Amino acid sequence: MNQDNLRNEIAEVARELYEKSGRIEGRDLENWLEAEKIVTKRYSLKLDNKEHTESLIKDYIENERRRYKRFLSGELRRILKVNQILN
Repeated sequence: MNQDNLRNEIAEVARELYEKSGRIEGRDLENWLEAEKIVTKRYSLKLDNKEHTESLIKDYIENERRRYKRFLSGELRRILKVNQILN
């Protein structure tokens, strides 16, 4: 399982959670984190080398969280900039 496949699977599970929750907006992070837990559990049960797998998954999750924080930070800056322009 490479990083792209793992990310795609987490995204798919997060989308399923979004759909099952009635498409409630603004819960992206909660759905993503829950999807990470589901996928992590799924693969930690399937693979023989559990410690190695958990290490890879933890690294991946940390990287994704940092990436998501940077994304949110950028979005917040854009919103504030637009707000300043409008006011």
